[in-house]
Order: sequence, then structure tokens, then C-alpha cells
Amino acid sequence: MLRSEVFTKKKSSKHEQENELVVNSDLDEKLLCDRKLVLHKSLEDDVVKLIMQIEQWNAEDDEVELALKEYTRPTIFLFVHTPGGLCDAGLALVSALEQSVTPVTTIAVGSVASMGIAIFLAGSERYAYRHSIFMIHQLSSGAIGKLQGQLEHVSWNLRMQARMDTLITERSIVTQEQLDSNRERKQDWYMFAEEARDLGMVDAVLAVGVQLPFNPKEAEVFDTGTTVEEQASDDNGTTEEGLDTVLPADEDDSIQPEEEGSDC
Repeated sequence: MLRSEVFTKKKSSKHEQENELVVNSDLDEKLLCDRKLVLHKSLEDDVVKLIMQIEQWNAEDDEVELALKEYTRPTIFLFVHTPGGLCDAGLALVSALEQSVTPVTTIAVGSVASMGIAIFLAGSERYAYRHSIFMIHQLSSGAIGKLQGQLEHVSWNLRMQARMDTLITERSIVTQEQLDSNRERKQDWYMFAEEARDLGMVDAVLAVGVQLPFNPKEAEVFDTGTTVEEQASDDNGTTEEGLDTVLPADEDDSIQPEEEGSDC
């Protein structure tokens, strides 16, 4: 390949990256103006950016409430699409949602798995796109070093698992017995949005054509592919009966050693 061709390709690639940054920046700005946040990757320490944005909006609302007698805090929307990640990072975001005086509505838009379940359930209202997938499983971790240190790590993980179970059972109708049963079989518990709704994890599944902000009464979808207008004129819509889908976990997931933290 000629030098000029290499230079041209590199220059084109850099230009495309710059354009992409501009587009992403504009999108981020628009989302922030509408009080919309997006969690779209594994949970790591940079989740603090979402936390600080929630804190900032709460501070702004506090000031307005002092100035106005009647003031309704605009809802914060958190769109969730995450495979999970570090337990401590996830719990930090859960705490921020719990502490927020300004209501935070969580919306499942893709995969809500592992620690993502606890974050989603922390929303003041919880909605899901109808093709969203939810997954509950036990946390995974590993320990290296001296035996006493490993025992302490296991003890802490048992406490962490109990905390995660509580976050699920207190905010849904999922029972501890169901969680224990899947855990004993080393299985991951997968479900679609309708099934998560039937278990009390989702308040409503968004119907086709519903846009934010929306009337919660119009949010529920009863028939696959039914639009809001069609549903309003159809009194015979039926709810699809969901079956709990349980798939075996990857055998290696629970035994891979990790030097720091636990994944939920």
C-alpha cells in the first residue's frame, strides 16, 4: 500500500471520529435537557457521573421549591441496558435513586441483568419496552491469597448476596424461595418484560407507539404488536401468559478468581 493511501485512510478515520464525537455530544446535551440518563454498559466506578447528575437536579429542584409555593419536580428518566457489573458501583447508584426526592423513573430498554435488576427496581416508577430481557442470578466472585482472607471474602459475599436478594424481594413479588431454588441449581433466571411485570418487577410494559412522557394508563401492552389506538378500540385484548425461563449458567462463571470486588 502506498504512503499516500495510508495517510488518506488515517485522515478519514480521524474525521469520522470527530463527527461521531460531535453527534454524541449533541445527543447527550439533548438528553440532559429532557432529564434523561442512559445506563448502557457494565457497572464500574464511573457510575458516579450518573449519581452526581441526579444530585444536581435534586439541588436545582430544592432551590425552586423554596422560591415557588406550588412546584412539581420534573421526573428524571433513567434508561437501563446493562449486563451488571461491580456490586459496590451498582449499590452506589441504587442509593442515589433511593435518596432522590425528585422522582426517578426507570425504563428497561434492552438487557437488564444481574446488578442491573437492583438498579431498575430502585425507580419510583418502572417501565419496560416489550422486548426487554431481565435476568436474575447469584453474584460471582473469587479470592486469592491466604486461607483466612479467602474465608473473609466468602463471608462478605454471603452478606452481599443477602442484600441483593432483599432488594429484589422487597420491590417485587419474587420470593426468597424462588431465588434460593435457582441458586441451588446454579441457574440464571431469564424472563421477558411481560413475565417481569407479572412478578411485580415492572409497573407496565410500554405499548407500541407510546412516547415519553406518557399517561401510565396508556402504557400497558396486552397484545403483541398492538398500538395504543388499536388497544383503546379493542376490548378483547388478552395478556400473554408468561413462563419463567430458566437457563443453565455458564459453569465457569462462578469459579473464575478475581482480585477485587464482586460482580452482581
